[in-house]
Amino acid sequence: SARLFVKGSDGLDGVDPKPGNDTPWGRLHFARVAAWHEQPQDVDNLLARRGLNIPYGPLSMAESEARKLHELLWRLWNDEERYQDEQKSTIAAFAIEAAITRIGGFCHMTGVGARLEDGLAILQSGDIPLTDGLEELVLYIGRIAAWLDLHICWWPMNEVTRSAIEGLPITNNLADAQ
Repeated sequence: SARLFVKGSDGLDGVDPKPGNDTPWGRLHFARVAAWHEQPQDVDNLLARRGLNIPYGPLSMAESEARKLHELLWRLWNDEERYQDEQKSTIAAFAIEAAITRIGGFCHMTGVGARLEDGLAILQSGDIPLTDGLEELVLYIGRIAAWLDLHICWWPMNEVTRSAIEGLPITNNLADAQ
């Protein structure tokens, strides 16, 4: 278990989500708090989808894209010397737009895509300090990535991959891995 803290706060545990104002900041903030409270509906919807390579393909892609975005945004948020705010905003916008295409589009996690669009609007408007916007995005997308990660059967997938690499028949039954 872990307890998450943001500088100057008492932590995020036990915070009940309350809808914010209907602005990009209010929607993103509410979604971040809600995602820390319970698994978002977008994750449930992704897991309920069926079809060729579904839900595993979109699940693994969404988790990967969310982790990549989380890492990039965290680096921008944490690095106080390498880039100026305008450069950070441009880099963040590029990464967010790519994630919207993959997570919101290809993976059909439209709610997450919409909140990332709100994050993009926040960074581009300049109404909120850049560090605050990046911080909110880091906390939101990091939690989304964690929810997705919970549903990936890493050990059985490793065994299937090893068997495929070694040219052995796949004997693991992934259905039993749950």
